[in-house]
Amino acid sequence: MDDSNTREHEGTGIGLALARELVLLHGGEIDVESTPGEGTTFTVRLLRGRQHLKKEEIVEEDFDETEEPVTRGWIEMASADFNYMQRSDLEPSEATDETPTSAEAPLVLVVDDNADIRRYVASCLKGRYRVAEACDGQAGLKQVLALRPDLIITDLMMPKLDGLGLSKAVKGNEEIRHIPIILLTAKTSQEVIIEGLEHGADDYVSKPFNARELVARIDNLIRLRRQEAELRVFYEDLERIVQEQLKTILVERERYEAELIEARDRAEESARLKTAILTNMSHEIRTPLAAILGYAQILSGEVGAQQQEFVDFIEQNGQRLMSTLNAILDLSRLEAEDLSVSRQPVNLVDASLHTVALFGPMARKKGLVLRADAVQPEVVAHVDRAAVDRILNNLVGNAIKFTDEGEVAITVEADGEWGRLCVQDTGVGIGEAFLPKLFEAFKQESSGLSRSHNGSGLGLAITRRLVQIMGGRIEVTSEKGKGTRFTVFLPRFIEPDADAPETATTPVRDASSRDAPFRTPEDREPREARTEARPRRANPEADPRE
Repeated sequence: MDDSNTREHEGTGIGLALARELVLLHGGEIDVESTPGEGTTFTVRLLRGRQHLKKEEIVEEDFDETEEPVTRGWIEMASADFNYMQRSDLEPSEATDETPTSAEAPLVLVVDDNADIRRYVASCLKGRYRVAEACDGQAGLKQVLALRPDLIITDLMMPKLDGLGLSKAVKGNEEIRHIPIILLTAKTSQEVIIEGLEHGADDYVSKPFNARELVARIDNLIRLRRQEAELRVFYEDLERIVQEQLKTILVERERYEAELIEARDRAEESARLKTAILTNMSHEIRTPLAAILGYAQILSGEVGAQQQEFVDFIEQNGQRLMSTLNAILDLSRLEAEDLSVSRQPVNLVDASLHTVALFGPMARKKGLVLRADAVQPEVVAHVDRAAVDRILNNLVGNAIKFTDEGEVAITVEADGEWGRLCVQDTGVGIGEAFLPKLFEAFKQESSGLSRSHNGSGLGLAITRRLVQIMGGRIEVTSEKGKGTRFTVFLPRFIEPDADAPETATTPVRDASSRDAPFRTPEDREPREARTEARPRRANPEADPRE
C-alpha cells in the first residue's frame, strides 16, 4: 500500500501479483476482503484432481520431503521473489561457500532494507568479492564514506534515505563520486529507470533478477572504472611530458631572443640554434604524438563499444596537442619572417563560398545558419590564396565555436582600393577590456581550468600576422552577449615589384593540405567538415547557406 521510495516495510512489491498468476495458471480463483484497522482475508479456490489440466501441464515428479530446510528456503524465496535466482545460476567453482575471498578482492557494498535480499546477493558474490551490507540509505552513505567500496548495489525503495537519494549524495561528493552504482528496483517503468540514471546511477537491475546478470554487470563496471583510471594516469603523464617540453622550448626561445638584442653580431648563430630547437621540438614531440594517434586509430577498429569512448578520448586529446604544437611552430615562423607569400589575383567571393562549404557541417551540427553575401560576383584582391583561406578558416571557425544560436555571416565587397571581408556572428561577444589584447599570442578572455572553450590562443595572432604580411589590416568590434564582427581589408592593387616574395624560405601552403603550417585548435576542421567539404571552389549555383 505504501508505494513511496522511503516506505518503512520491506518487500519487493511483486509477491501478490505472482500469487495471482500462479492461481490462474492452475485454473483457480483468488479473492480478497479487507477492512482498514481490522485485517485482511485472502481466499484461494483450486479445482480438485487433475481432470481439468492438459496432459502437457502435468509433471510426474515426487517431492523430496527430506530436502534440507535451508536449501528449500532459498528455493522458495527465489521462486517467490527473485525469478529462480538460485546460486546454481553461478559456476560451481564460484558459488561454493568454502571459496575464500582474497583481501585484495574488490569491495561491494549492498544496501537494502530486505535482509533476505542482502544475504542472497552476498552469497552470489562470495568467493569473488568482499561484501559489506547496510540496511537503509543513511547507513549505506556512512558505509561508503568509511569503507570507500569499489561498487555499490542499492535498492530503490528504502526507509530514511531511498536509492535515488543515496545515488545523488554519492555523485555529489567529489571524493566518492567515481564509485559506480547499480540500482536494484522492482519498478521497471522507463520513468523510474531514467530518474535513477539522472540521479547518478551507472546501471540498474530489475527485480526479479538473474544472479549471472548481476555478477556480469558488477564485473563490467569495476573493470571499466579501472581502465578509466589507467587512461587518466596515462593522459596526465603524457600532458606532463608535453608541458615540460613546451616549457623548455619557450624558455630557450626567450633566452635566444634576449641574446639577439644584446649582440647583433651573433644573429646568424642565434638563428641557427633557434632552427635546431624548433626542429627538435617537431621531431621529439610530433613523432611520438603521431604514433599515439596512429595506434588510437587502429584501436578504434578493434575495441568494443564500451572501450570506444576511451579510444576517442585518446585520439581527440592527441589531436589537440598536435594542433597546439603546429600552431606554436607556425607563429614562430611568422614572427621570424621565415615565410614567403605569392601574391596573385584572387576572387574573395570564391574564397568565402569555399569556407562556407568547408564549415557547413560544423554549423549545421550546432543549429546555426552559415552564409556568404556578396553584391558583386567578383571582388578581386592581389593576395596569397592559401593565406586568405587560413584567415577565413580561423575567423569562421572561432565564430561558430563561440556562437550557440543565430548565424555566422561572411560579407564580401569592394571598398575603393581595398577588398573587404567581414565575418559577423551572434555569439557571446568579447569584453571591452579584453579587445586590446585580442591579437596577442596565448591570450584568451576565458582562461584557466574554468574556461568554457578549448584553444591555444594563437589563431587570431596568426591571422593578424598573415593580414599584415599581405599589406592589409584587420579590425574588430564586439558587444558582450550580442556578437562580434571582424573586418579584414586586403589590397585590390599592388605597387610595382610588390608581388615579389618577401622572403625566400617557407611558402604559405594551402590550408587544406595535410602538412599545412597554419592549423590550430581554433580553426581545425571537424571530422564532418574534412570528409564532406573537399572541393576548393563551391558550386556557384548552390545556396551559400547550405
